[in-house]
Amino acid sequence: MPAEPVTTCDMNTNSVVRRLPNA
Repeated sequence: MPAEPVTTCDMNTNSVVRRLPNA
C-alpha cells in the first residue's frame, strides 16, 4: 500500500476526502 494519502469518496458527506490507507 502507498504511504501517501489517497483520495476516496466519503458517502457520509458525499465529498472527496484524503485519508491514509491504514486509517
